[in-house]
Amino acid sequence: MKKLLLIIVFFSLSTTIQAQGSGVFFDLTNVFLKKYVDANNKVNYQELKGNADMLNLIMDYAGKMNLKNESKETSKAFWINIYNLAVIKNVVDNYPMKSTMDIPGFFNENDFLIANQRLTLDDIEHTILREIFLDPGIHFVLVSGSNGGVQLKNEAYVPKDIDAQIKAEAAKYINNKDIIRIDKKSKIVELPKIFEWYTKDFVTFYTNEIDFLNIFLEKKIEKDYKVKIYEYDWTLNKKV
Repeated sequence: MKKLLLIIVFFSLSTTIQAQGSGVFFDLTNVFLKKYVDANNKVNYQELKGNADMLNLIMDYAGKMNLKNESKETSKAFWINIYNLAVIKNVVDNYPMKSTMDIPGFFNENDFLIANQRLTLDDIEHTILREIFLDPGIHFVLVSGSNGGVQLKNEAYVPKDIDAQIKAEAAKYINNKDIIRIDKKSKIVELPKIFEWYTKDFVTFYTNEIDFLNIFLEKKIEKDYKVKIYEYDWTLNKKV
């Protein structure tokens, strides 16, 4: 009975894709994240492993979407959400695990049908989000399935608020003293690996990392601070 209901819902939603476009995707994503991501931004992979119907439904829906006539804001919000959902899907399909690094090809080989094309996580991040939207802020909203990365919101990114949402997440991330570790006495700022991996993105529009940080820091720091990078925590961001 449950399987039959899901089939009926799926075909109904397939028809709705043509009628309502991307709106259904954002609504479904919002419901899903509220259900499976807790207040501490941890994902309930254990429950999802035994009940991935809703996740699979959203992924199937996204696979058939056509973004050709959508706005830039809609496309941007879509690709951010679907990236994060694909990370969750990738984890669930391979769960249990201690880290996404335990799965060969997690980011660059395992692919998904999205908007009528097969794409890996790297394809979405590097070829679409980084190359088309040219916004270093995306690095504060794309999750890696790890405790060392950006923490997953329990709500969807939506077209009408997408740029404001990105800025809010960037400010939250950069003002977190456990993430951006500022030692005023030694004039050293320790940054997470994303500032090393994506240096090009941060310095293309800003002179250096300090200039970028100061856009969001509540208490600005001088430009002569020395930048150090600390190691990334790849342990899985699972609810325990």
